[in-house]
Amino acid sequence: AYASRLGALRIDTLSTGMRVRNGVLITDSLAAVVGGVEMVGRGRLGLVEGRFGSASVDFSADRLVGLRPTLMGVADSIIVQEELTPLDREFLRLQGVEPDTLPRLADVQLDGAVSGAASLSGHIGDIDVGVVLRLDDAAWKQNSIDSARVAFTATGLPATKGRWQMGASAYGIDVAGRRFEQGGFEADMFDFDGEGRLEIIRRAGEEYHALGSFVIDSAGGSVDVDEFGIRVDRERWGLTRPAHLAWDERTLTVDSLEIARSSDDPMRLVADGVLSRGGGLSLIHI
Repeated sequence: AYASRLGALRIDTLSTGMRVRNGVLITDSLAAVVGGVEMVGRGRLGLVEGRFGSASVDFSADRLVGLRPTLMGVADSIIVQEELTPLDREFLRLQGVEPDTLPRLADVQLDGAVSGAASLSGHIGDIDVGVVLRLDDAAWKQNSIDSARVAFTATGLPATKGRWQMGASAYGIDVAGRRFEQGGFEADMFDFDGEGRLEIIRRAGEEYHALGSFVIDSAGGSVDVDEFGIRVDRERWGLTRPAHLAWDERTLTVDSLEIARSSDDPMRLVADGVLSRGGGLSLIHI
């Protein structure tokens, strides 16, 4: 297949050799370019219960901009304000288009290089998946990352109640106008009940870390924070005791969140109460 589409996803090229034998889908070869991402793979996958297989796919792309229609709902080719010359602006006005109504690059930016591999095993209805990827010079709208590595595994797909594990580390992070030197995240979840760890270094001498467990359901969820610490140069803040936070569709509940500064000038900050998503506030005190 050449130059076709699957919904918003652009399929540049697709070549594969597949066959079915004894309830197993056998892919002898797969070579494709989808949204600018090159993919090469082969393997087997069971089509019925009791038939199993395993497959692997390697993927890479010098730029991610080809995935913009799928991930952002924005056309392949789009005119942004920063790319307009004075002559372009006048020509657009003659056509009745005000240049300032066009999107800015920061609103539609998607770029970066990616490389990685994915593995699948099992049969349709019970698939285990593993993905490892690396991003370089990645940008999403106004946010960017110099480099990042992500590892993800999940069992029992397409059901969502199996075991999920994820780890990520990133360097040179720009988020919401703030710069961070590096960050790391780990989570292990089974049936939407899991544990996680977060570590962030904004600059030399400024670090944040958190450790806790969480439960997620269709209406909301909760987090039990076991550790939370902040270090800014010589000043240190830490959680004095485990805290509990819960949320649903209407409220966020904070149960005895107390953070203390350990120094010659000690201080405590305490939050306890309910915050309404509609803007109402009750029983919060600091």
